[in-house]
Amino acid sequence: MNFGTPECPKCRGLTVEELQKVDFTKINMDELFGDILTKAQNSMNKDIIAGIKDKVHRMQQSQSK
Repeated sequence: MNFGTPECPKCRGLTVEELQKVDFTKINMDELFGDILTKAQNSMNKDIIAGIKDKVHRMQQSQSK
């Protein structure tokens, strides 16, 4: 595959045939998966914190009755 040069890039998409030739086992996806994992953990942490705050609030409400 020829992607051109920085001065004259070839920015077309890959064909199905070209994509099938890619050996994904040779691609280091650590950075991509690291970003995905970090975003997922941040989202889960926000949900957990919101759930804890809600439970504490409900416990406080039930004790004040």
